[in-house]
Amino acid sequence: MATPRLNRLMRTAAVPLLAGLMLAACDGNSGGETGIYEQDLEAGTITARAPVEGGEATMLSGPAIAAPLPIAIPILPGAEVTLATHVASPEGLRIALVEMTSDQSPAEVAAFYRNATAEAGLNPALDLGGEDAVTYIAIGPDRSRITMHAARALFLEDGTRAPPPPEDEEEEGENADDAPETRSATAVQLYIIGKAEGPALGS
Repeated sequence: MATPRLNRLMRTAAVPLLAGLMLAACDGNSGGETGIYEQDLEAGTITARAPVEGGEATMLSGPAIAAPLPIAIPILPGAEVTLATHVASPEGLRIALVEMTSDQSPAEVAAFYRNATAEAGLNPALDLGGEDAVTYIAIGPDRSRITMHAARALFLEDGTRAPPPPEDEEEEGENADDAPETRSATAVQLYIIGKAEGPALGS
């Protein structure tokens, strides 16, 4: 049986799959070939391939970094990677979405990625937020891009996001004793676009 965390992984992975990979396949598939979609419930991974004009688009998704990132950017030290999705086109375009949790504050996470993107040769394009949430975008001279969003959130013991509290104050009071234990952490998302050197996805 799929766990709540695995269900969340499948839902999140469906976004880049449907929006990018499958649309590309529909638009660029001229030979009537069909793609493949495989998921390993035990490992929590998804693999998808679709024929497109000029070759094959691929996607890997799972709870760990499974391919080179499109830009040589470090993962936040001490953070737990909860989901990594990689999409690659035959033209060499690579897209990665990395989700993680950290005990550092959003401001500390943002400071780390400001320095990391500068060292990677990217220039700041957007820097918004404050103590509880920060969005930062950096762009390279080759139009590569990193978007980082960090925000405080509540998590359940299994690592999934806690549901929002009831809006009704009376209902919130009635359910206080039954509320699951949560911990506060920073949810971090990295959305990376570029061209990664190295082996193709899944090779």
